[in-house]
Amino acid sequence: MLEYYVSLPSKRRRLAEGPFSSVLEAVAMWIHENGYPRSTGMDWFCRMGHFSRWYMAKGFDNDSLERRHVDQYVVECPRRRWNINGRPYNKNGQKSMFPVVLRLLEEKRFGQTGTSITTAPSPLDEFRMHLRDQCALSHSCTNNYLRWARSLHQFAFHSPDAPWRSLSATTVLTFVSHVVRRCKPSCRRSLLTALRAYFRYLQLCGQRVQHLLDALPRIKRQPRPVPERVLTVEQQRLWLNGFDRSTAEGRRDDAMALCLCDLGIRVGDLATLTLDDFDWRKGAIRIPNGKRKRRYWLPLPHRVGRGIAAYVRRDRPTTKRREVFVRHRPPLTSPLVASVIQARLQKVAREQGLPEPLTGTRAMRQTFATRLYEQGTPLKEVADMLGHEDLRSTTIYAKISRRELSQVALPWPEGQS
Repeated sequence: MLEYYVSLPSKRRRLAEGPFSSVLEAVAMWIHENGYPRSTGMDWFCRMGHFSRWYMAKGFDNDSLERRHVDQYVVECPRRRWNINGRPYNKNGQKSMFPVVLRLLEEKRFGQTGTSITTAPSPLDEFRMHLRDQCALSHSCTNNYLRWARSLHQFAFHSPDAPWRSLSATTVLTFVSHVVRRCKPSCRRSLLTALRAYFRYLQLCGQRVQHLLDALPRIKRQPRPVPERVLTVEQQRLWLNGFDRSTAEGRRDDAMALCLCDLGIRVGDLATLTLDDFDWRKGAIRIPNGKRKRRYWLPLPHRVGRGIAAYVRRDRPTTKRREVFVRHRPPLTSPLVASVIQARLQKVAREQGLPEPLTGTRAMRQTFATRLYEQGTPLKEVADMLGHEDLRSTTIYAKISRRELSQVALPWPEGQS
């Protein structure tokens, strides 16, 4: 596979003499499996050769490559003038090539000697595992908490990976005031919630941080009505007709939109839906329910099953991933995250002229719940189909339209005379 990207034997010999000699074939196979074009692979190996020449000119040992060497190379060689096609090129592989190559090299070395070339694990890794395993928080919520905890470390210790040290209440309040001045009210509540979760975790670890918890201010949440985001039948049909079914990506997006309309599934659960979550014989689908970590089964609507089956049979790329909806562009082995799904579906909604409150994926979930409730489905069954444990959460989604209220309203007695 290496010969496909590096045709000259002399270049292959020079690469074999450098620090990446043990993973050359693995890198070539990774590029091929992720669907990158040949030009990308040629450019990667060209940059690897440039780094190898710099590395050996410094006199470093090939077996002692560490991430600090890559950081030093990025500082000393910030950009290359030309790429293999003779066009100006200002990237050095810091965000694309080196993370992949170092990870493959780490796996190779760790399997042989049990040593790692990457930096030491961050002190926030255990906090991440606590949020994921003990608190059962979703992936997006976990990342949000970690983002604020890492920002606090950066502000207090000038390093996001600094080890835990004693923090003063003054430092925490200074950090909070610095962030609050430049963010929205919803972001302020998210910040304080994340910091409280982090400090409470430190309490579980034996740290004395009660004074930090007491110092955090409390923002009174002003009650505000939840916007009614219920699509009419015509608006929903208009949105579904906006997908380009002549392309594989368009048919994939159409199948995802059907899941939102007919199942009321969360977009995060849609991203993690796997091929093993379908029972085609019984006509059932298992919802991941990543927010509560409790999977549950639902009947599979005929329109949804037909759209997903057609996509999996004809349009889904060949990949080792088990998720139903995958990427159609490199890297093919990377997951299709919820933010990408939401952006693609919102783009179609805006192109079809839907108003802004109705373009989000949550509007489809609210429409699904409201339709069920208007058809006479008990609120408890609506909550079970949405994966809610508290009926108060369901009442936010299941809205009774003004049209339905006008039908059940009694006429004024004086108007009958």
